Amino acid sequence: MTRTRTRTRRAPRIATEAAASKMADVKDGVDAKGDVRVDGSTKSDGDRTTAEITATNKTTKKADYTISVNFRDGDGNLLDTAVLNITDIDPNQSKSATARSNRSLSGTPKAEISRALRH
Repeated sequence: MTRTRTRTRRAPRIATEAAASKMADVKDGVDAKGDVRVDGSTKSDGDRTTAEITATNKTTKKADYTISVNFRDGDGNLLDTAVLNITDIDPNQSKSATARSNRSLSGTPKAEISRALRH
């Protein structure tokens, strides 16, 4: 197996571990996966794949969200994981941001919310 192939096969695992570490850094986070959605399909942005993510703050206080987004191929295989923050969302309001893959992805990946924390 070539060195590039080995790196490519390990990339999703490395990205998932990095995302888990970033999510673990969130203090006093509350599960808020139900407050977050992927808007539409993924798009190409140069050599990266992007997805529009929207968080709706259903609480009575301003909140921040830290969100882990998985990019999967048509067979459901994990290709990459990205973490993004959407900050300063007023009560009962929504705000969007763009999740961007960490590397170039082939095919037409689909984005899904893996985990979301409100804090």
